[in-house]
Amino acid sequence: MGQSSKICSLRSTRLASTRKPDTWSEEYCATPLVDPTKVLLPPLHIKLGLMKNFVKTMNKDGSGLKFLKEKFPRISEAKIKEGIFVSPQIREVMNDTHFEELLEGSELNAWRCMKRVFQNFLGNHKAPDYAQIVEQMLDAFHVMKCNMSLKCLSYTHI
Repeated sequence: MGQSSKICSLRSTRLASTRKPDTWSEEYCATPLVDPTKVLLPPLHIKLGLMKNFVKTMNKDGSGLKFLKEKFPRISEAKIKEGIFVSPQIREVMNDTHFEELLEGSELNAWRCMKRVFQNFLGNHKAPDYAQIVEQMLDAFHVMKCNMSLKCLSYTHI
């Protein structure tokens, strides 16, 4: 039994128990228009997740994290440590050259790779070598010991 048919049978069981038997029909249970395995996350969600993973693995005593705390004083320290940012804040950090100067080693390499992915894969245009760019970012995140979800790893095969 496929997942959509399981959901449909679950819906029919719930609705049949809450409605009169003569009002329920199978018309309410539609098959999905798109194969659920082929649905991708929107680029914004990917950016938010990448930024979250990057900030969570940054050096807690490093100057990069201190810079983020100073740049966004209205955001709680807990949110910054967990890497919870919104799109305008990410854009602001991306355009700030001083942040890049404060990073060093594997953090700097991961940051530059992530910026390249944002510009050449998750932006308005997809670079012809986007698969290589994503692979480089994943390697840089691996060196930084950053946890990557399976969703992100699957984008290398797009």
